[in-house]
Amino acid sequence: MTGFQWFPGHMARARRELKTYAAKAQLFFHLVDARAPQSTFYPELLAGHKPIIVFAKSDLAEPAESDRWRHWFQRQGYSVFLSQKEASLNKLRREPFWENAIPSAKAVVVGLPNVGKSTLINQLAGGKKARTGAVPGITRGPQWIKLQPGGAKKDLYLLDTPGIFYPQNLTEERAWRLAAVGTIPEKNFESQIGFVAEKLARYARTHCGLFGDAPADFTAFLEEFGKKRGLLSKGGAVNVERAAHQLILDFQKGKWGRITLESPDAPQD
Repeated sequence: MTGFQWFPGHMARARRELKTYAAKAQLFFHLVDARAPQSTFYPELLAGHKPIIVFAKSDLAEPAESDRWRHWFQRQGYSVFLSQKEASLNKLRREPFWENAIPSAKAVVVGLPNVGKSTLINQLAGGKKARTGAVPGITRGPQWIKLQPGGAKKDLYLLDTPGIFYPQNLTEERAWRLAAVGTIPEKNFESQIGFVAEKLARYARTHCGLFGDAPADFTAFLEEFGKKRGLLSKGGAVNVERAAHQLILDFQKGKWGRITLESPDAPQD
């Protein structure tokens, strides 16, 4: 996946708009996917500001690894919250920075596509205020969401922004992780879906102890997996593209258990 790029036109517009909105905000949140915290962290999104890091989809990540990543970000000077539990959200709503912000405080929420920004905003706002979806690109323009966390006596607003990719080449390691967690739409790596599935399966075998009884050869592994799932083409042959897609989907839905794809002990490029 070396040389991969994805930067739709609405993201270019959102990137320009974000600079204007950020200049008027007092609080900043950067969501990262807890399964790939470093790969989904782009401090350039809020250059000049120190955002609060929120781990999204933490219920799908390995808890001990999330804790280690939390400490890693804290050592860089960031405040960190894991958003999968209601207790964590309540803690976020009670934090003193809401009260310390000036009246009619505005907070900007940023992150890569499909990382969970709109879902977090809806949880904080106590209702379905921002559009959500299972594919990247649902939020097409900035949305101001009004809320009053922690019983604040002032108007508070969260700005939901479209997920933004920077127009730059991604390293192979970062690209397959972003594809695996769903940040990159599958249609944009369709020709390389087998590569992503193989990297994901080999990582799970090596680091998580999964698929130990499966064939070491990935083609044979995919054939066996496809047969078990009934992913067959006409004539009874395994549809390897569908098998690779299902393999990735199973991971994204948490069917392999709680897995984190990178470690703070071995930073990714």
